[in-house]
Amino acid sequence: MNIKRLKKNIELKLGYTIRYPKDCETISKDLREGYNCNISSSTLKRLFGFSTPSAKPHLYTLDLLSNVLGYTSWDNFCQEGQEVGSCNPNEICFLNLNELREGQKLILEFLPEKKLLLEYLNNSTFLVLESIISAKIKAGFTLEIKNIVKCFPLVCHKIFCPEGTPLGSTVIGKVGGIKRINILREDFVPQGI
Repeated sequence: MNIKRLKKNIELKLGYTIRYPKDCETISKDLREGYNCNISSSTLKRLFGFSTPSAKPHLYTLDLLSNVLGYTSWDNFCQEGQEVGSCNPNEICFLNLNELREGQKLILEFLPEKKLLLEYLNNSTFLVLESIISAKIKAGFTLEIKNIVKCFPLVCHKIFCPEGTPLGSTVIGKVGGIKRINILREDFVPQGI
């Protein structure tokens, strides 16, 4: 039961469903680059049922995946027992990027007092309109984001400066994750976040 919930939460956090063995290679890379979490694709293939499973996953693997989800350990994950995105029904917990329209703006809030004002471009790409985050994310930069989930860090898979030069990737909100997701009205004009 808990392993099934862990797998579902990992899929939600990373923003795609694991349907094929090749997906495990992508997840392994995303975990390594976005979370400094080294789990081989063969371990993930066993966990997700694409190869002959061992008796049960190693505790170390379960601890690492639990850490990615923001828990201190596998035991902590099992005790908490919440699904990704479980929150107040009046809040946005998971933003489906397929439902965003080009030009739509949103504010992502993090603690302490960190915010990003983004404009959706297309294909999981956002333009940073304003940033109170760090020197690494500035207005005018473009971010590739596959998934936005409240209470989890924001993984920027690719960052491009205004001239289009790639700057790598980063994770925002490693401690505490996204605290609030606000989709703005069409007529919103940024005046400082």
